[in-house]
Amino acid sequence: MKKSQKNKLKMYKVVLSVCTNAAQVCSRVPAFQKAVNDFQVLVTEIERLQALQSADNKGITVDNQVLNNQLSESALTICGALFAWASENGTHKLKEKVNYQKSDFIRFSQTERIAVCTGILEDAKMYADKLVNNGITQENISELETLLNSYRNAYTKPREMVVSRTAITEALLNAFKKANALLKEQTDRLVLQFKNSDPEFYQQYRQARVTEERGIRHNAEVPGTETTGEVGDGE
Repeated sequence: MKKSQKNKLKMYKVVLSVCTNAAQVCSRVPAFQKAVNDFQVLVTEIERLQALQSADNKGITVDNQVLNNQLSESALTICGALFAWASENGTHKLKEKVNYQKSDFIRFSQTERIAVCTGILEDAKMYADKLVNNGITQENISELETLLNSYRNAYTKPREMVVSRTAITEALLNAFKKANALLKEQTDRLVLQFKNSDPEFYQQYRQARVTEERGIRHNAEVPGTETTGEVGDGE
């Protein structure tokens, strides 16, 4: 991965952190929340491709630990929302079923992790309408399903998959282009909805949309604001 791409990935993560910490604010504009969820999926894909690209030149071995972590984080987020809803509504059976901690996912075997995540996914689909107020959207549930399928395939197929470095580089470039386009054409535009209603979040978002390259700070061009530079496309 190029230095410019690493810098952008850092910026992407800061943007996601700001939006995650202000989830209640983001949810007030459903289109903005959907764009953030779509952006999260793209960042997850970029991280996966980055792990592949940095592997040995003789043949890239898929590091399933990255997928382990992504799947575990997604499952924990959803089962946490399920647990909170079950506790509030006295649904004790569900509460006991989804009472997992991060330590549980660390000690799970591959088979156990698949089984537990499958159960969490099924419950999330069943109670999807109840989880909206707890910050879980259909996009979150779909992301868990995608990660679970990828994880299951990684362990039911041969452990080592040799892939083309050229293909990975191209896929990474395309993923960055999609992420840049989503920020510029959706979130950067929609964030203006919060300029007056939630100025603190608006300013945090603007600050997050900054990359640092060779010691020079570059600001993204958020419509309706003054800028000192512009984030490039997919380098």
